[in-house]
Amino acid sequence: MIVVGGDGFYSEVLTAMVLRQQQVAGLNADDPDVEVSQLPVPVGMIPGGSGNFIPLYLHGTKDPVTAAIKVLMGKTTNSNVVGVYQEGKLQECAGLICSFGLLGDIMHECERFRWMGNFRYKVIPIRSIIGRRMIPGQVEYLHAPSGEWREVSGQFYGFDLNAVDLVDNGERLVPTFGPDSNVLHITSECSLGDHIKGLKKLEDWATGAYDFPFIQNEPVLRLRVTLDPTAAPTSRPTTASGAAAGDADTGNTGKDRPLDGVTYYINCDGEALPITRTRFEMRVHRNLVKLFGERPE
Repeated sequence: MIVVGGDGFYSEVLTAMVLRQQQVAGLNADDPDVEVSQLPVPVGMIPGGSGNFIPLYLHGTKDPVTAAIKVLMGKTTNSNVVGVYQEGKLQECAGLICSFGLLGDIMHECERFRWMGNFRYKVIPIRSIIGRRMIPGQVEYLHAPSGEWREVSGQFYGFDLNAVDLVDNGERLVPTFGPDSNVLHITSECSLGDHIKGLKKLEDWATGAYDFPFIQNEPVLRLRVTLDPTAAPTSRPTTASGAAAGDADTGNTGKDRPLDGVTYYINCDGEALPITRTRFEMRVHRNLVKLFGERPE
């Protein structure tokens, strides 16, 4: 499968491939409890969009000729996919970025100002960061090393569970594919100045981007999120260990219902996915897709 376009188009192709594979296998693609086997067809990304970060992470360049040569060479890299589930349906599959909260708001605003071209990516984020909003709720996550459900409750600026994560090697951040790319980054209350420092480090792939006291980093396999837009503000999130992964209920007892008068967003591979319900889920499908290319050392 050859995809000519940007990261958002790659997400659309992934979603269609997962839906088709589950349909052929007679499995329910909308159920996050159902396993998805590795897609049988490798995917080659030829950059033709705005971001083109998948080719950059794989080849070290956004050059389409290099990407085409990598396809012809035939070597592949296993990569994760993050499924987003809302209102009993698989909403989208992310093959790169899956960021809820601030980064989702930024992407929503950027989509509103497409007429500005790529210049919007320099202007709109500044406005969104200054007007950042805290989101009250509860995040339950399946902790990968222990196999236990744990939870964090309170107010957040957002969280990221990316299919391809940037991992700190002590000198800089480097793109990481496959099973090592399943870290949840939760950003809680912090000053605007500190928040900007963290985001700048992330933009520059600088070491220490995730080493701030307001960022919690957890290796996870799955998330269950309950939003409460009527909750009173709290100073910091609280953390508690949950029951074992096999337990029927992990404490997320809030009833799923439409959000009243507010919409949140997930930056799903450069596209703004609206979250309009009080509950949604994310699941990491490990090594689900083979991408043509090898990550440069």
